[in-house]
Amino acid sequence: MAARGRPPSELPDKMARKLADMAGYEDFAKPAEELDDKTKKQRAGIAALLGYADGFGSGALFGIVRPYVRGVPWFWAGIAEVGPNRSLELARFVVD
Repeated sequence: MAARGRPPSELPDKMARKLADMAGYEDFAKPAEELDDKTKKQRAGIAALLGYADGFGSGALFGIVRPYVRGVPWFWAGIAEVGPNRSLELARFVVD
């Protein structure tokens, strides 16, 4: 983002909005235009935490599974780890 000057992804916010809607929190599920500043910031914080949870969870899963698949070269193990780590990006199909 910093090097190319592009804006941040809207996907984490959309995912937080979708999860809020599924959980029944109507205030968080509203479009951004209808939210006050405090609620916008809260939803942005939840979206950031979803990103952290995604990265931490995939790393933990990789750490748990790796001892059992020692025969797999590091390159292929790393490629296999990218799938779960990109789950929020893949979730855009659910959101859209």
